[in-house]
Amino acid sequence: MTEEFGYVPFDSQDERDEAMYGCLRTDLQGAICMEEEMLPDYINPYYTVAMSLLSDAQHNLDQHETARQYINRAKYIMGRWNKREEA
Repeated sequence: MTEEFGYVPFDSQDERDEAMYGCLRTDLQGAICMEEEMLPDYINPYYTVAMSLLSDAQHNLDQHETARQYINRAKYIMGRWNKREEA
């Protein structure tokens, strides 16, 4: 793939994360850990973080890039949630 198809090669995983999420994956994992510490055991932290990010995206729809990053963050969190349930 090339840039004409919207693909831009990245020099590092960190650059890719910044472009996709607006932050690093470790930041997202930190958000999950913080929620996990604050919530009772019966509430899934992945769910609450993903819902929060989707709400943030709704508020930023007029800023296309920011909304896209919030949506990508929520998708990442939901993907991690799925892996946790499989374990």
